[in-house]
Amino acid sequence: MLELAAIKDKYDNIYYVIYYNSKYGELFVIPKYIKENEKYYKIKNVEEFIKKVDYNITKKSKYLKREAIILEKSQIKIYYNPIAKLKRILKEPHDDVEKVVKEFVELIASEAKEKLGNFGIGGSILVGLHKEDSDMDIAYYGKNPEIVYNALKNLRERGILMPLSREDLIKLYQERELTNIIEFPLFELLERRKIIEGRFKDKIYSLKFILRENLEPSRILGKKEIEIEIINDSKSFFFPSIYLARSKNSEEYTIVSFKLRYCELLKKGEIALVRGNLEKGKEGEYRIVIQESSDFIKPLCLSS
Repeated sequence: MLELAAIKDKYDNIYYVIYYNSKYGELFVIPKYIKENEKYYKIKNVEEFIKKVDYNITKKSKYLKREAIILEKSQIKIYYNPIAKLKRILKEPHDDVEKVVKEFVELIASEAKEKLGNFGIGGSILVGLHKEDSDMDIAYYGKNPEIVYNALKNLRERGILMPLSREDLIKLYQERELTNIIEFPLFELLERRKIIEGRFKDKIYSLKFILRENLEPSRILGKKEIEIEIINDSKSFFFPSIYLARSKNSEEYTIVSFKLRYCELLKKGEIALVRGNLEKGKEGEYRIVIQESSDFIKPLCLSS
């Protein structure tokens, strides 16, 4: 199972795959589209959707040690493979949106000297529900993430790729309901410096670098809110994103975020307030996991 793949269940509802833990065979998903009266609608309230389905999709995870939305293989009607779908688009794009996807992926692969087969397409384009203004959600599954990331960086520096516009960011800020978490000027600064998202021609793109390793399960100790300084951001552009951090008391933490918005958010030396599940690993190391609706990373002080 590939992260950023999609699943259609027996009722034709569509889920996006967030993370697959091969050790326990657990497929973590988020409900994305519900089918009603032969039409698809975006799911705005996950809790309400869970109440509607007549089979249990929330289970106690062996990996997370808590309740999560997990689909069993028996609940899968159709599996949408991101690599297979992109392969078809590269060979024969069906519309103008797919033509831009083809051009974008070929550009990145050429710049990075990377195989096209290591990329995939996610989101509405993967499941065939895209519109003219749909975003391009690209995934990279290969073994050379740093090379591909630097290729993105080079294309941005040459003006071939552009940061998100102010209008894009205002819309994003409103959609994420961030008013009480971060002021817009700081949000705009943080988002515009990201390389993994931006604009190519008339389309918004995001390129997600999938971390191809299982995170070892840890013992959950409870919620933790703490001010930290980033001491290593080399895996911040992955999904899930990983930061090494230190508290004011010189305690070290690994910050793991399963929220895409926190990918490539902070740089080494920057200060943030973090809230998530505090976990303790087998070797005594501490981890703060950002994954629930109340969890966050709030930047406090950026590097110059």
